Amino acid sequence: MTVLKELPDARVQAPAGTGPGRRAHWVRVLVVLLLCWLVPVAAYALKAAVILPVLMLVATASLLRGGRTMLDRLVFAGVLLVAATCLFTLAASVWPWGLHPVALAGTGFTILLGIALATGRRPESARAGGLPDLMTLAVWAGFSVLLAIPFLTRDAVGRLSLVVAGEDLTRHYFIIDGIREVGGYTFQNKADLAVTVKENFLAYPQGSHMVSAVLENFVWSSTGRVGTGASVDLYIFFYAASLALLCLAVVWGIRWVAGPSASVWRFLPVAVAAAAYLFFGDATAMFLRGFFSEFAGLGLLAVFAALTMRPVQRSREQLLLLAALLVSIAFTYYLFLPAAGLMTLYWLAANRTRVLEIRWWAAVTAVATAVLVALPIVVNLSESKAEELNAMGGISPVNRHLLYLLLFVVGIGFAARRTWRHPVRRTAGIWLVLTAGAGAGLYLYQSFVLDETSYYFEKVLHQLIIVALVALGTTRIVVPAWGRRGRTGIAAVATGPWTALALVPCIGVAFLLTAGPDRPVWRKPPGTMSWGEAYERGKMAHPGPAEAVAAVLDALPAKPSPEDRANVVQLSGEDWQRNYFGNQWTGALSRTYGKSWPSWPTRGAQDTPEQLRARIADQGGKPLRYFTDDPVTLRTLQEIRRDSPGVDLEVLFSPIGACGYDFAVVPAPAPGAPIAPAPEATADQRCA
Repeated sequence: MTVLKELPDARVQAPAGTGPGRRAHWVRVLVVLLLCWLVPVAAYALKAAVILPVLMLVATASLLRGGRTMLDRLVFAGVLLVAATCLFTLAASVWPWGLHPVALAGTGFTILLGIALATGRRPESARAGGLPDLMTLAVWAGFSVLLAIPFLTRDAVGRLSLVVAGEDLTRHYFIIDGIREVGGYTFQNKADLAVTVKENFLAYPQGSHMVSAVLENFVWSSTGRVGTGASVDLYIFFYAASLALLCLAVVWGIRWVAGPSASVWRFLPVAVAAAAYLFFGDATAMFLRGFFSEFAGLGLLAVFAALTMRPVQRSREQLLLLAALLVSIAFTYYLFLPAAGLMTLYWLAANRTRVLEIRWWAAVTAVATAVLVALPIVVNLSESKAEELNAMGGISPVNRHLLYLLLFVVGIGFAARRTWRHPVRRTAGIWLVLTAGAGAGLYLYQSFVLDETSYYFEKVLHQLIIVALVALGTTRIVVPAWGRRGRTGIAAVATGPWTALALVPCIGVAFLLTAGPDRPVWRKPPGTMSWGEAYERGKMAHPGPAEAVAAVLDALPAKPSPEDRANVVQLSGEDWQRNYFGNQWTGALSRTYGKSWPSWPTRGAQDTPEQLRARIADQGGKPLRYFTDDPVTLRTLQEIRRDSPGVDLEVLFSPIGACGYDFAVVPAPAPGAPIAPAPEATADQRCA
């Protein structure tokens, strides 16, 4: 009997890539593509676009394969998104949709879908990470809470008083505001921002500003101007977040460099020590000065240093991450680029075998990175001069005693020859030699030229501090011996949980008591307080200028326009800082910094009547608005308005005896009329 065999079902046996299976695949792709745009549209319509950056971060992390845990991949995804934002917004600056959340998010999700299709990768989650990641996040959370408490316990004026003396913050603010105004980089829109942004800042490296502007659009679900108060509060939140993320980068870097052989309970005290060093010491001193971009640059540098000390296993992802970090540093704070560039060359030489295995990928990545890294430097060449390396500026000197102690703890292990045989420790040692050498070289140069050190020397020391903190992960304090996990007896007790938990408060108290300034500095903490303690207790708040700025803003429109007058603050009294910082913040928040600053008194000094007349005459008929509480200044301004009717001058005066400031418009006197006396405060305006 002949047995007939059933023919195979063509639908089941169809070749791969044909038939219903292929159609189903492309149907799924089409559905995902639609979601890439429908989700941003829906979130924007519901005023919930703030969730889109979070979804983007998670989606990016799900396509990565490097890293041991989900925290690692989230850090890597964050780095890649910073670089992508810096680069993609170059094109967004000229396309018709600007920095619109739907356009950015939809395009970003579509690009991720394209990458998934091109690489064959599907979303995948890494393992949770266990106790080491929990410790990392706990230390970061503790740092963030300490940083946030002074802001959360104050009103709007109180929050501003904590950072009002950081004059650099006003410049960072008007760059972010300018980016949102034109929907792109300021150096691509110079003609449109002459009023909002001071001219020599139009080409300033704007990576951190662009990321902030994009995130602000997502937070507000709008590209339009919001109220000044809400804008300032969000800006201060972003600024505090930049310091908190620096702490996360450093603590994560220590854990990453230590590797899987690290002792968990040895890591905890070291992580706490690093966070305490930052909070009670130099990082908070920097925070009070307004170093927004530097915090972003240092955070990127910390991740970069960690990845050169201990690279990810996948060579292509490692090169991509290094390239993204170099581009981000160049766009954010390229003072740190020379060290990062030299360490990139060292890493490529030390890992030439694995690099040669992907030589074409490496070559294309290297060329593209070199071009992109050069872009912000070339753009800023017109505004930068070699002499700026010796420029003086407002900065708090690094605590040298703490720095020497840190370098001793990290460096003592490198006295042993065997330490240099391990590639992770060897790379960390070269990092320390390079950054310490940069500091020593700049010290000698500035000492020869200036007979003292200046602003950028302290910045180079900041770089050294961050590298040294990350390098703590290579020391035998954290990793007694790589590859040896088991410990018994006294060694086990010394590295156990009870010892670690007992050390944590001791470390915190040690930095609390010793991390104050060790040399003369303007606005130092009172007595022997550390920077962190003084900040936490409100001793570094500066209410006078903050109250003046708040009162001026109350008298201005809720949503100031660049078409408004130039604003000048000239208040009476010996506190020059009310005038100096009052003008800085008023110019930035009123969106008129670019045209207001030439009208301001020098370094906050109060103009005499003669100086005031000469200054107004020099403005060439520019419309001006003066805020003052000084009767002499008011009389001079009124005389100018009476005797020179062609001068476009508006005057707001806070009455004599008022509780705080209460500015009101003063009418111009009639030609030839006597000048009225300065208004007195009413009963309602006086303090109770």
